[in-house]
Amino acid sequence: MEKVLKFFHLTSREKLAFCRAVYLLLYYRIALRRQHFQTMVDSLLHAGSSTFQQTGEPISVDVLVRLLAVACRVVPFTTCLSRAMAGQRLLTSYGHASVFHIGVAREKDLDLEAHAWLSLDGNLILGNIPDLERYRELPPLQAGWSERR
Repeated sequence: MEKVLKFFHLTSREKLAFCRAVYLLLYYRIALRRQHFQTMVDSLLHAGSSTFQQTGEPISVDVLVRLLAVACRVVPFTTCLSRAMAGQRLLTSYGHASVFHIGVAREKDLDLEAHAWLSLDGNLILGNIPDLERYRELPPLQAGWSERR
């Protein structure tokens, strides 16, 4: 009940942003299982050209990241990749140009691990983990690769 009350204390713009965060997490959670990865990258990179129409004072990056973190607790089985993709889309739609990162690390038994995170102005804003430095970042994702096939 306390969580419901906290929701009602949000401004109407923050409520809308939270609902958008939940929707985006659900979308990417399902789409990562159903769509080709490059198709999703293309749509994510092309989404940067459309921003959500805001009225009044803009929502800060800190508030959007906090709302996304709460939304992650609502949507089951979210991964770092679905969180980063949803975060990228949410932040971009509110006019904040974050950078999407994917990194890989090799374990001692030769298994690869991957992690996704977001940064803004060189600062990590989403996806911070204690051993992030062991992940080697992949080159930036580029749009259009799936169209060249």
